[in-house]
Amino acid sequence: MRRIIQLSVLALTFIVATACRKYIPLESNNNNQKVVASKTENTEENQPEEVNLNDYKELANLKDLSYTETGVHFQKEERLAVRVRTILSKINPKELLNLDYDDITPEELNEIKIATNKIVAGNSTETDKYNAIFKWIIKEIAYELVPENGSRDANRAGRILKNRKAVCQGYANLLKAMCYTQNIPAVITLGACYWQGKFIGDHAWNYVYVDGKWIVSDPTWHRQFKEVEEFEKHSYYLRPHTLAQNLSSNKWFDVAYRNELISFIKFKFAAPVAIKLPLSWQGLAIASLDPIKLIPKHIKSLQLSNNIISFGKEENNASGIVNMGYGKFIEQFGIADDNPVLEFADGVVYKAKGNKMGILYILDTQATIKLKYGEIFDKNIIINKANLKHLYFPTTATRIEAYAVEHCPLLETVYIPKGCHYEKKAFFDCNSSFKIVEF
Repeated sequence: MRRIIQLSVLALTFIVATACRKYIPLESNNNNQKVVASKTENTEENQPEEVNLNDYKELANLKDLSYTETGVHFQKEERLAVRVRTILSKINPKELLNLDYDDITPEELNEIKIATNKIVAGNSTETDKYNAIFKWIIKEIAYELVPENGSRDANRAGRILKNRKAVCQGYANLLKAMCYTQNIPAVITLGACYWQGKFIGDHAWNYVYVDGKWIVSDPTWHRQFKEVEEFEKHSYYLRPHTLAQNLSSNKWFDVAYRNELISFIKFKFAAPVAIKLPLSWQGLAIASLDPIKLIPKHIKSLQLSNNIISFGKEENNASGIVNMGYGKFIEQFGIADDNPVLEFADGVVYKAKGNKMGILYILDTQATIKLKYGEIFDKNIIINKANLKHLYFPTTATRIEAYAVEHCPLLETVYIPKGCHYEKKAFFDCNSSFKIVEF
């Protein structure tokens, strides 16, 4: 049965790819528009002078999470496309002329530039050059899974140009690199593809800025759309989750669109010990703390605004803070009292789930943890807490499942309310001499 299902998916994917093979060129636009960087006011008065936060405003709130025009209704399928359209409208396209996403060597970049110059020869406008690049890629690059498909190296633009084989990530990487050699801004996008309303799989494609307009470009499926404004045409096929490009970068942190929210994704060694994070980028709410690398050891405190409602993809065990340990040196989270989703108390970050608060993250640096909410504590609620010595369960606790507390070598005392049942292996691989105290 599993084999039949796999073959069915492959067949459907082939049908979709075949149906999308027709090349649809863009209309040339000779009225090139000059790119002008958008300007924002700096209203953050308490930041050190050496850090420039001119890209941030203390204006946004949670109603801005839709990133759409007030009073305008969009279909469910269109919302992510509208969100990305709004974000792209805030970006200075010239700032996207980089190849930070790909480990291209100078030799590879030179080969890509030579090849691209030949491809676009005789074309003068950005639109015509882009069309030539797009048409060449869909003609010359074959979709094929290679043995190293899961590796970063397999999708490098230089490797794709040489081998002429790629999956969607490689197609998107090569398109961006070729556009880069012609000074055409492009963004790699990660998301999901659909066909007739059904999820086909994860996907990568591009947004490209040509002759003053953003267009949607999917070289893998041979599809492109004249403008990102055409939500009804592309949002039923492509639903963007992440832009593989920083929206803003300063000496303290980087901000990007990741997992459907504008997020803090990286903190830097120049940042102070305690950071008060701004509310927004370009007037759009920054709503997630989703680092992709370890937060530097010297940073001990993060003050979060009421806009932060997510720590990344917690539900898929893919959160940098919750699952990857990227916040293991943090000693304090300051969470605004009016935050509608998150709460911090005694070393624990809680997140609202319906009308209840559940444990989202427990600090790794705490010697004493006092849980405030919860009734049933499942497996791996508290795991790998190297500094934990004293653990208090709340008075509402009724049951502690096996392996709820695991790998806490310094654990000395666990306090549980009378009548709370705990299974034999509820406290696994902890200090063998710890004691349980009922209260």
